[in-house]
Amino acid sequence: MKRIALLAALITLASCSSKGPDDGSLGNEQAKDMFKEAMSQPPVPQSVMRNGDRLSFMLLQPKSETSPFGFLLQVDAACSSPSASLIYLDGVKRIYFASPDGKYAPARPIPAGQVEVLNASPAFQRACATTPQPDWRVLKGKGDEQYVMIDRNSLSTIDGQLQFWAGYDSPSIGHDLPYNAPYAQKRERYALDCGKQTFSLLAGYDLDEHNTVTDGGVFFEPKTYAVKGSDPDYRLLFDAACGKPEGLAALPAFKPRTKAPLVLTTPRVQAPALSSVKQLNLPAPAKQLKRTVETGTAHLKGQSAPFTEEKSFSQDKASGLLAVRTKGSNFEGQAVSFRGLVALAQQTVYSGEAPMVDNIGLNAIAFSGDWKNMPVGAQLGYVTDGKMSNSVVGEYGKPRQAFDCRVEQQVPAAQVNARLSGQAKKLRCAHLEDSFKRVETLYYLEDYGYFFRAGVDPNDFFHEERVLKEVE
Repeated sequence: MKRIALLAALITLASCSSKGPDDGSLGNEQAKDMFKEAMSQPPVPQSVMRNGDRLSFMLLQPKSETSPFGFLLQVDAACSSPSASLIYLDGVKRIYFASPDGKYAPARPIPAGQVEVLNASPAFQRACATTPQPDWRVLKGKGDEQYVMIDRNSLSTIDGQLQFWAGYDSPSIGHDLPYNAPYAQKRERYALDCGKQTFSLLAGYDLDEHNTVTDGGVFFEPKTYAVKGSDPDYRLLFDAACGKPEGLAALPAFKPRTKAPLVLTTPRVQAPALSSVKQLNLPAPAKQLKRTVETGTAHLKGQSAPFTEEKSFSQDKASGLLAVRTKGSNFEGQAVSFRGLVALAQQTVYSGEAPMVDNIGLNAIAFSGDWKNMPVGAQLGYVTDGKMSNSVVGEYGKPRQAFDCRVEQQVPAAQVNARLSGQAKKLRCAHLEDSFKRVETLYYLEDYGYFFRAGVDPNDFFHEERVLKEVE
């Protein structure tokens, strides 16, 4: 019980929360001391990878007077600025911070006080100074095939063996069991004896499309295998590593590629719904959004988790309306939308351990109020009639949904994101006939003709806060 309570305290600390664990005898002070000691540990050499100014590495906290049990921390940290994130903790079990179900969740920032301890560590400073920028070269693969790669700058001789990082770059985003962790690339570190033709796998990691670790770890008792009879890609890598350096230098350099999106089938927009939108006769926006990144925290029945959603925008050819492609950590969606306010047709594909497909199609939508001008103080409304279906549970939800909105104020759009121009109308929209009485906050970005959803007020079921972090 004590170990579980201390893990809870570590989770609380890593989540930057002021609330301690339930057991008062194990307050945050002990967890803080454990975390501080862990931050002062040297990076595990086999785990260290570089991406620009950032290092990814594992910290091993042994059992000590401060820590009654050992645990591992996977960390991503900047070398030249006080910035670091905690990806996961391995102890009694794997813990992704803010994950409500034990599955993958994005990394969380480490509190500033703990980052100071890390930055002051001579071992961390040495790792930053001595770990070279990678030079990835492609040994195999082209087009939409998997690339087999070697980091020629990682080659070094340690204890008579050649150690290096290899990479396997996927053409699309996958998800690995058991944590449903996304990966765009897999990396493995080997120790290779070119004379004996034997090798050991020292570490293996999954990385997302931003080169951030999502899963994996170090093999502290690696086994030795014969090169002969091993995987063909391994043999290709080992032949190249044992060859002349100029051979690696002649290989093509790896260029990061856009990962293939899921193929989504968007339901066709129904004529009555399209007609209602066009009857609003709204002016064409002066500018067009190309891409946004939204970050925030979602709260479901008392459980909280951070999220990031990337959206790309285009024009739907069939309807002329806004087409929105949304990508999250475990889903991708395609929608035909009325300016971001409501999807007239939408398909969302959820990947991972519980894959499913969600479809939304509106048969009709009716608007009330002055949506064309949206003067401050105006009451606006809309009612939708449609069908929501899921590949697992079938049809769900009420066919009719009604919303009542009030235009509360006009503010510079730069308050939403500094790169935005023009004005923004702040709306508060209540979901009528909703047992949880949910209320949303939206900003209509006038120059762009787009409603940005800033969040849902706290209630007993679901609420969230969103920030428009990036705009193109």
